[in-house]
Amino acid sequence: MVALRQVTLASHAALEATPVAQGMLQGHITRQAYGQTLAVLEVLHRVVEPALVQDAELWAVFGRTLGRRAAGRRDLAVLGITPLAPGHPLEIFALELVAQRPELLGAAFLVEGSRAGSALVAPRLAQTFALPLTPGVGLDFHLAERPALPWPAILGQIGQLPWTNAEFARAGTAAARLMDALVPLFAAIEPRAGGP
Repeated sequence: MVALRQVTLASHAALEATPVAQGMLQGHITRQAYGQTLAVLEVLHRVVEPALVQDAELWAVFGRTLGRRAAGRRDLAVLGITPLAPGHPLEIFALELVAQRPELLGAAFLVEGSRAGSALVAPRLAQTFALPLTPGVGLDFHLAERPALPWPAILGQIGQLPWTNAEFARAGTAAARLMDALVPLFAAIEPRAGGP
């Protein structure tokens, strides 16, 4: 379990250092740039959520708290952003990655960690866009179904999985690889695109 968290530290820092991620955290982002970021994240949910449904052990950990794909799709429609097309390189990469259980755990760890961070991002985005924190205004992805369990409890459940250290290391590597794949996609998004 320790490997899962430690292996992702550098990749997580690189992802958070992208201008668009900083823009989201600091409130210096346009709705268009936010929508472009959301379109990238929706690809991960498009791959990870159906894969988790097929794995009872991992669904027991993550199933209660995932399910943001539909919310992301609604937001993209409100924001006027087209979802990334099926067959996007990120989707192909993620599909290949989650074909193995440890790698699926890593991908679920990434999207669930992103969800946990949404609690911090949603109020900032609402303030930035002068929107209420209510469903239907383009922020559903970050408001969708507050987690049934807090992040530390989910980490505790992951730690209770009867997996080997090698499997947890593979999961950490997979999460890091997915984050690394997100970095250039996020870096290509101009935080102030389409707005003042």
